[in-house]
Amino acid sequence: MATAVLPQMPGAASALYWSGRVSSSELLQYDGRHPIILSNDCHLSLFLVHFTHRIALHGGNQLMIRQIRAKFWIQRVRNLDKSVVYSCKVCVIHKKKLQTQLMGDLSKERTSFSRPFTYNGSLKRAVTGAYSHQQLVWHFIPPGAPHMGSLWEAGVKSFKTLFYKSTATRKYTFKKLASLLAKIEASLNSRPLAPMSESPR
Repeated sequence: MATAVLPQMPGAASALYWSGRVSSSELLQYDGRHPIILSNDCHLSLFLVHFTHRIALHGGNQLMIRQIRAKFWIQRVRNLDKSVVYSCKVCVIHKKKLQTQLMGDLSKERTSFSRPFTYNGSLKRAVTGAYSHQQLVWHFIPPGAPHMGSLWEAGVKSFKTLFYKSTATRKYTFKKLASLLAKIEASLNSRPLAPMSESPR
């Protein structure tokens, strides 16, 4: 990373900002290209992580890191995130596993190679004749076996996790519930596609 000195304004001291190798990116905003660097042991860093944890609706580490790094670069932020999550009463309660489920064998569709989109998940509850000309075959998974649903059920699980953590201790009106669902949708859609690098370069 390189440092640059901002032009000195009359009556003000010169300031430093940091820029890495992404300073010419057109996709990132200014804060993302020139993040504010903070130490992980300062009170501001701890406050930011606590605040982000609540804004992310008690989301996971990757979601929190993604939102923090939109403007700040906290050194060893992953360790700080873990300490905040492990000390959060809501997250500790929802992380407890009351029972374990015996997992059945994976279906043939999930263990054999096939063309892309040969087997797709769908949220349709009724079979209509609109797609009969495409010779689609509908297979429904059992209600108590979400592991048979693969990736789309993993998305449902992520939604349920944030939803239960947010609604465990309070009641919502229809408008507030609609706002909460929009927040959960925004949190899930802002997750990074891959683990974020710890390298500042």
